[in-house]
This record gives sequence, C-alpha cells and structure tokens, in this order.
Amino acid sequence: MGVLLVKLWDTSEGIAELGKLYLHNDVFATEAVACFDRAIAMRGDNPKYYNLRGVALSRAGERARAAADWETSERLAPHDPEPYVHRGVDALARGDTSDAIRSFELAIEKDPKHARAHGYLAIALERLGDVPRAFEHYDRSTKLAPDDPKVFCDRSDAHFRRGDYAAALKDAERAVRNENHRGSAYAARGGGARASKNWKPSMRPLQRRSSNTVRYWKRTAALTRRSNGIAPRSPRGTRRPVSLPADCFSTATITQALASSRQR
Repeated sequence: MGVLLVKLWDTSEGIAELGKLYLHNDVFATEAVACFDRAIAMRGDNPKYYNLRGVALSRAGERARAAADWETSERLAPHDPEPYVHRGVDALARGDTSDAIRSFELAIEKDPKHARAHGYLAIALERLGDVPRAFEHYDRSTKLAPDDPKVFCDRSDAHFRRGDYAAALKDAERAVRNENHRGSAYAARGGGARASKNWKPSMRPLQRRSSNTVRYWKRTAALTRRSNGIAPRSPRGTRRPVSLPADCFSTATITQALASSRQR
C-alpha cells in the first residue's frame, strides 16, 4: 500500500484522484486543495484540476480563489460545462439564486444533456417560485440520467413540498433502488476486493460508503407513506419508530431527526 501511495503521489492523475476522495467530505476540503495544488504544479494545462480545486476552495470558504480557478478552467476548456455547474452550486450555497440560474443555464448551453445541470437549475427555479418551469427541468434531469439516484431524490423533495406524496414516494424509492444498484454493480466489478481470496458478492464497498444516504432515503420513503395516510414500515434494526418532521426531505433535517431519536 505504501508503494502504491508513493506512485500515486508522483503522478498528477494519482494526486487528483486522492483530492477527489477528500472531496467526499467537506471536513477535508483543505487537504483536497493541497492535492490539487500539487497536481496543478505538475500539469498546469489541465482544466479539470483547476475546476476541482475551485470546488475544494469553495467548500473551504475561499470563494474568491475558487472563482479565479473556475475562470481558468473555462478559459482552458471553453466547451466544458462543469465549471459553470460548480459555480452555480456555489451561488446556491451562498443564497444568490439569480446568479446560480445564470450559471446553470450557461452549463446547459454547453451541454444540453447535462442531467445534474438541469436538476440544479430546477432547484434554483423552484426557489424563485417558478414551479412549472422547475418541474420541466426536474423531469428532464430524470430522463437524461435514469440511473442517477440524486436527480430522483431532488424531484422527490420537490413533489413533497408541493404535497404530491404519491409522486414523492415513487421518486424516493427509485433513488434507493438506483443507489443500491450502483453499489451492486461496483461490487460485481470487484470493487477493489476481487483479488482477495475472501471476496464475496456481499462485499460492496461503494454501497457501504453510501449506506447512510440509502438509510436516509428509506426514512424519506417511510415519511412519505405516513404523510400519504399509509402505515410506515418500521426501519430494520430499530426498536421504536423514527420521528421525522414533515416539512422537507433534506439530509440535514433527517440526520437531525435521527440523532434526536437516538438521544430519547
């Protein structure tokens, strides 16, 4: 393992991959920035490294530097929609919905089939109150990426906010199936464990990594059943029902509710 890490650290691609791993948790945003700094020092002509460093800098709270990196990425790869998508996500995070919409629309101009751009644009439009147009983009995102759990989770949130609990339940359960299928497919390819003599089909690294997300979405589906007058299914392994607020499906809200339930 040590030799492998040394080899990774000696290549810009390996360092960038390590930075992507750090990006899975905002706590390690500074470490991600350091990785992309080193990758850019080796390959300063790679637009993806600037784009990813912009994401890391944004999560670390250095938005001015992030904007500069996204501008560099746009200059090096003028047809790439990713810098515009990330710039829009940053604008949403700081509450600048109008700027976010402009960024997502530019991303869609670069790539009309970018599912996440349509999904994020839908979220921004819904925040501004343009619900019909928002759902046009929610629907477009699910059609463009039928295997992506996030686009279905986002549309489930939107349906729930509109009071359409049946549609919210359908999308929430689709998100769970997609995430489980993604983990199973990763395991079928080996998931990094195929070389092990003890590897079994049940060893699903990606599914384990995303188990918390799947659990939250299952609670989301249970909440939708309750809101729709259907008896919720008891989560496996819990002795009492989990009490969730019926205002939204955000991961933060569900996480807080689960924590409160465990403290009682």
